[in-house]
Amino acid sequence: MEALISVIVPVYNTGNYLESCINSIINQTYKHLEIIIVNDGSIDDSLDICRILEKKDKRIRIINKQNGGLSSARNAGLNYANGELISFVDSDDCLRLDYYESLASTMKEYSLDIVSCYFMRITDPIDIKKLNITMGKYYKNSIILYEGKEIIKYYMNNATIGGEFQNDISCCTKLYKRNAIGNQRFIEGMIYEDVVFNALILNKINRYGILNYYGYYYYENKKSITKKAAYSTKVFDLIEGANIIRHQVENGDLKLKKILRNYEVKVHISVLNKLLKSYNVNKTVLIEEIIIVKKNFFINLQLPLPVKRKILLIIFQIIPTKLISAVWHKIN
Repeated sequence: MEALISVIVPVYNTGNYLESCINSIINQTYKHLEIIIVNDGSIDDSLDICRILEKKDKRIRIINKQNGGLSSARNAGLNYANGELISFVDSDDCLRLDYYESLASTMKEYSLDIVSCYFMRITDPIDIKKLNITMGKYYKNSIILYEGKEIIKYYMNNATIGGEFQNDISCCTKLYKRNAIGNQRFIEGMIYEDVVFNALILNKINRYGILNYYGYYYYENKKSITKKAAYSTKVFDLIEGANIIRHQVENGDLKLKKILRNYEVKVHISVLNKLLKSYNVNKTVLIEEIIIVKKNFFINLQLPLPVKRKILLIIFQIIPTKLISAVWHKIN
């Protein structure tokens, strides 16, 4: 018998995309699903849509709660989940229709604790009928396998930082065995929560696989791609997350220690980048972060960063700290 997959879908004011998302789950070729929709205090028509969908499919369960953020909603779903396997889907995204069949069969074939795949960015909601025929790459002809402590080394060495949706970081491109997650939960109130959640779990499992398959479709709002954000201290959650990972993962392995150190350095570059993109940023905070990045200059040059980013770091090293913000905005 197929293992039961609990699909956890946090919902907050995504009424325009919700039906497309849930339909892509309902219509999966893998049928043994428990679809847990967590309405996180939506104030649009999301809950009404959820209730309509619930009447159409008995596999859907709705949890209605006060707004607490993404981590809180995912944790609520985890606490109600009955499945042997766990999946997370954001309510404005959708899935290729053989997504769970592909991941579950791969997990079983290779005896994996967690299996991951790749995603495609979309900028418009998808017609459910087109999910399997017009969405580009979807082949499944290879898998990369990691075992033991090589898993966390791979993850921390390759995690792309900054809050952008990425394969390695995101929980949404993964299928987890329930016992791999255990009692681990998302840190509530923290943004970039996927990074810490995955690191602490991957540090404990035995087998991890990445399937060469594009099964998750991530919706990227065109209006928000280049929008300048107001300054928020939440950007420093990246640094807090890096510290949590280091304290809980470091085990005396010198290679892992170096990888974790490099990760922290990359985090500071990302924080600086976000501060420079923000308006109303606290100048003292900005200068402090610039100084940290400049101190790590030689480590930065050794990291696998984009050429443009390395050129900027060299320029930053040469010019006075107080001029960096002005120069960055002129270049960008």
